[in-house]
Amino acid sequence: MEGHGPYILKVDGVFRTQTDTLYIVDDHSYIFDPTFQYRLCNDPQDFVGGNLYIEIEDGQCKKTQNPKVNVGSYEAVHVLNLTQYELERIDVYLNGEQYIIREALTVEECSSIPTVREWGDDNVYGKLDDDSWLMFDPRLQLDDNSLLNPLNDGGWIKSLTSGGLTQCANAPRSFLNEDSCVLSSNACRSTSNNGDFEILLNNETVTRLSSTTGRYVYTIHGLNVVDEIPNSSWRLEHPCTSGLRSRWELKNTTCQITTLMSATNESLSFLISQSSDSNPYIRDIYFPQNFLCDESDVNPNIELLVDDQCWVRVHPDKWSIYDMTFWVGSHPGGPYHIKKWFQNENNRYGGSSRLVFPNIHHEMSRWEANKHLFSFIGRFGDPLKIKDLPNILRTESFISYYDRDWTGTSNSHLVCGSPGEVSNDPLEGFKFETSSDFQTSTFGDDHRRNVWLMLALSAKDQLRQRIAWAFSQVCETFRLSRSQLTKFQ
Repeated sequence: MEGHGPYILKVDGVFRTQTDTLYIVDDHSYIFDPTFQYRLCNDPQDFVGGNLYIEIEDGQCKKTQNPKVNVGSYEAVHVLNLTQYELERIDVYLNGEQYIIREALTVEECSSIPTVREWGDDNVYGKLDDDSWLMFDPRLQLDDNSLLNPLNDGGWIKSLTSGGLTQCANAPRSFLNEDSCVLSSNACRSTSNNGDFEILLNNETVTRLSSTTGRYVYTIHGLNVVDEIPNSSWRLEHPCTSGLRSRWELKNTTCQITTLMSATNESLSFLISQSSDSNPYIRDIYFPQNFLCDESDVNPNIELLVDDQCWVRVHPDKWSIYDMTFWVGSHPGGPYHIKKWFQNENNRYGGSSRLVFPNIHHEMSRWEANKHLFSFIGRFGDPLKIKDLPNILRTESFISYYDRDWTGTSNSHLVCGSPGEVSNDPLEGFKFETSSDFQTSTFGDDHRRNVWLMLALSAKDQLRQRIAWAFSQVCETFRLSRSQLTKFQ
């Protein structure tokens, strides 16, 4: 929680809402402390005015009220104007606070919003014509893996593109599904790496990320230590600032060694020379509290000669790789100024991997104010595990290019579905209709079949049932004759 009223509420560091009033239900005299990290201590009621439980300083779990969604004066990252769309109320049981839009959004901002929200990503907000606010609530989309329509690949592609976070969806062959199993050449394959293999973040990799995903991924250049805009006072802190991370770039031309006092030169040279950073282009160092520099050294622009190599202090985001797609739809100067770097036909990979920040026109403070809008991927020259890419960049086409084991084996596998494992309709929220082979919402014979199925799967004699079925499979596999079967029993 931030502020003393209006209060800004964040969950796990991500902005949730802004409210003018906030109080403990049974103690209105309690004063909230914006320096204290409050913790949710019970499940909240997910509607305005519902119970919201927080743990206060003495460990007590206190009840407050769930405030309505409100961006207010907070500068939220993803805000959509929903005034032109017709909203349909879908929650008749939860105070009518959940809506759905059945038509596709046409606003340009949609292109900058991740299709899969990851941990730590900002929420997406929509503003209505009465100045009220809604917050996007993503829905699960289930795949159909029913008896009559088993997943052909067993969910193999989704498992790989999710970084191995999902499991194979192929159901084991059983007496319930054996009559509808089919052969597949790519079911539930696994690579030798399972998403742990590394890619090198170089020009080709960065450009291929853009070309295969439709996103605009760039290595950032043009950022400066001191602002080049006339009369601007912006500059980075001196690298001797305690706890500060400073970035140093290897210079291959003549070294313009900066005149420094001995204490400053010794401290910075030692940190660079002893750094374990293996990047071939840059070094990132943190200045320890117990190290000293001379107070007379204040210029943040520094060149050092360390072990016969010249190191230049650069902006801490230079050579960093970002997904800049958000800026395509939100850049004040239009999308061309973001797209043009990739559309450079002179690049031998089909486009450029660099975006040069125009510090001669834009103040450096503009980069500092907006860089949180872009997804950080890594540093140019570093290796990166494929599973550590953001979900939106971990596409099948990108993985298949770098994973030489992607094609897996050519052997066929038996793919089987499972009763009732059917897809849902995301437009209807979390509800889904069960397939005709396993109805759970009707009366009569289906209830008796459901009871039998639960007993067959979970009763105490389940072991006997499975052994009997296993024997039947042995008999089928080896096509035993009636006499052999009798002898076997």
